[in-house]
Amino acid sequence: MRHLDTATTAQVGVDRVSLADREELGWLFRGQPIDDYGIDAQVEIVEAGEVVPRLLALQIKSGASFFSEPSPDGGWWFRPNAEHVRYWTNHVLPVVVLLVNPETKRCHWRVITPESLERSSRGGWKVRIPEDQVIDESARIPWRKLAEGDQSVARMRELRLAAPWMRLLESGCQLVVDDSTGTPVRTRS
Repeated sequence: MRHLDTATTAQVGVDRVSLADREELGWLFRGQPIDDYGIDAQVEIVEAGEVVPRLLALQIKSGASFFSEPSPDGGWWFRPNAEHVRYWTNHVLPVVVLLVNPETKRCHWRVITPESLERSSRGGWKVRIPEDQVIDESARIPWRKLAEGDQSVARMRELRLAAPWMRLLESGCQLVVDDSTGTPVRTRS
């Protein structure tokens, strides 16, 4: 059986982001050990030794091919497909795309927002990943603010998470909250 270089390159990228996160930020890194669909890992904030219940979702791309299209403003263009864009913009967590440079071993990042996404001349999507946005101490404050979100963003996330339960209630189901987990449980229709 032939070993695929792309699998190694992808795993090295995830490992580099994990290492940069731990060394530079000291936050918890959770890779997705099973098939992922647009999110390779999550990070959870740690401050003064305390875990803060705030998460970011990470999409990690590794390899020289991701650095082949320089942006005139500095950095590189990343061209996600429409399916990924739809997934990321509807995700309940803030999404950060990272490009891992195998030569410099640096992890460059950009937050996915409607403002960071641009339409290409051919109708696809592109995102400029700035050269100066790397995982180091300078990422701590912007990532922390991103994980916090403003009140309206936080409320929308809560509503997205609650939507399936609200649909069940609307259909006439009764729900009770499991005291041990805080999770709603469907009791009957």
